[in-house]
Amino acid sequence: MTTQLNDFMEKISIPPRPGTMVAIMDVLQNSSIGSLDKFDLLFRHISNDPALTAEVLRKANASIYHNLPKCTNVRQAMMLLGTKNISKLLTDFTFENLSSDESLETLWNHCIRTAHLAGLINEYLGVGGRSEAYLFGLFHDCGMFIMEKIFAEEYLETVSLAKKSDKFLHELEIERHGVSHAEVGALLVEKWNFSDSVRDAIKLHHHDIYQSTRVPSKTKNIIAVGHLALCIENSLSEKPCPIIDKETLALAEQVTKYLGINWNTLDYLQKKTEHALSELNQSDFTIQNIY
Repeated sequence: MTTQLNDFMEKISIPPRPGTMVAIMDVLQNSSIGSLDKFDLLFRHISNDPALTAEVLRKANASIYHNLPKCTNVRQAMMLLGTKNISKLLTDFTFENLSSDESLETLWNHCIRTAHLAGLINEYLGVGGRSEAYLFGLFHDCGMFIMEKIFAEEYLETVSLAKKSDKFLHELEIERHGVSHAEVGALLVEKWNFSDSVRDAIKLHHHDIYQSTRVPSKTKNIIAVGHLALCIENSLSEKPCPIIDKETLALAEQVTKYLGINWNTLDYLQKKTEHALSELNQSDFTIQNIY
C-alpha cells in the first residue's frame, strides 16, 4: 500500500477552492494595483486556501539549502520566492488545477475554520507555535481528499458507514482500505516539506497519545490544540458532522486534562472564538497576519 500511495502522490495535488483562484487571477491581472498592495492581497488569498498554502510552502522549502530551517509561514515563503515567482507559480497552478468540484467546499471550509480557531486558541493558551497549530488545522483532514481519489465510490461508502457505525472513521478506513486518511495526509505534507511536528501531528491525531512517552511534547501540543479547535468548530457549525462529533466528544476529557483547562475556560474559549468564526464567514480577508 505504501508503494501504491507513493506512486499516486507523485501525480496528484489538491485543487484550490474555485472562488479563491478567480479572486487571485483578478489580482494578478489588475495593473492598477501597486506591488505592495498586490503582495498583501495575494498573501490574504493564499492564507485562506489549503492547496495554495501548501504549494507556496513546498516551492519555498524546495529552494532552501538543506542546512537552513524550513519555512512554516506563508509570508516568509512569499518573500523568499519573490513576487514574480509567486505570480508565475499561482498562474501555472490555476490552469493546472482549477476545479469546479463543489463537493470539496465543505471539507475546505471545515479545515479553514478549524485552522483559524487553532491559531486563536494557541495564542490564548500560549502552547507552542501558532503557525504550526494553524497548519495542522488546515491540513489535518487533507488525506480524505486523496483517499477519495484513490478509492472513489468505495471510500465514500466508508465515510457513510462511519456516520452510522460505532467505529471511528480511521478504524473503518484501515479495515476497508488498509490505510487511514491521517497516514495519507502525513505522507502528503511530508512531500510538501512541512515540519516533522506538523507531519507527526497529522499522522497521530486519531491515536491516544496523551499518556505516551514516545511522542514529543511539541507534537502533543499541536494535536491537543487541534482537537480543542475541532471540538469547538463542530459545536458552532450549522451542520455538525456526526463523525467529528463522535470523536471529539470521546477526546474532550483527555484534551482538557492534558492542557490543564477546566470547563469554564472551555466555555470562555467557545464564546471568544464564536465571534471570530462569524467574521470569517462574512469576509474573504479575515485570515490575515495569522503568523
